[in-house]
Amino acid sequence: AHVAFATRDIDAMLPKLADDGWRMIDLEGRPGGRGSLIGFVHPANFGGGLLMHFVEPQADGGYERKYG
Repeated sequence: AHVAFATRDIDAMLPKLADDGWRMIDLEGRPGGRGSLIGFVHPANFGGGLLMHFVEPQADGGYERKYG
């Protein structure tokens, strides 16, 4: 299974989840589709049966922040 949740500030959300004890794949947003930023929670949190990520949509559909 795969679920995604929208967030307004992915770079605040991902470290907060890690601070709350969640095992994370990403601690900051990375480029996603349609100019969004995305970040994944590690599937081990759910016994390996769920892939969950957060999405920060970009209002203008563009991606301006440099990654890497």
